[in-house]
Amino acid sequence: MRLGILFVLFFGPLTALFGWLVITRTIPIYRASRRGTAAQGRVLRIKVREGNASSNSYPLRVRLADIEFTTAEGTRVTYREGLETGVECNAHDSVTVHYDPASPRTSATIKDPDDTGRNLLLLGTIALLSGLALLWGVLLILGVVSDSGGSVDPTAG
Repeated sequence: MRLGILFVLFFGPLTALFGWLVITRTIPIYRASRRGTAAQGRVLRIKVREGNASSNSYPLRVRLADIEFTTAEGTRVTYREGLETGVECNAHDSVTVHYDPASPRTSATIKDPDDTGRNLLLLGTIALLSGLALLWGVLLILGVVSDSGGSVDPTAG
């Protein structure tokens, strides 16, 4: 039962986090990059944040781009996008922005559709696996399965 509680405490928030990322950010960006409206945008500035992933780890470098574009309806939109390895752009560069007209600020991306598809697959897989681990923890707590991996014999006393 203690193992089940640990599973629930660890995988519950993890499932919620990755599920939230998939639903609120990755799916809209994926849809926009595949079927969204395209507009010319401009990179306003690039910010670089550096730090360590942990005290005993490699240095972490994150590039963030502030991008501005105008929708087909004439609305000017500015948003921030994390630039992954392989996405090259500099301040004042012209870029193609894909966006969903229903929510241009939250769906806008300059990423390649194949990259957004891989991100969706990765985050979705992590959400699914952590959700299965969460379910396993709940089953352990309820006594449906035992810590030893076998099923519980309801007739055993």
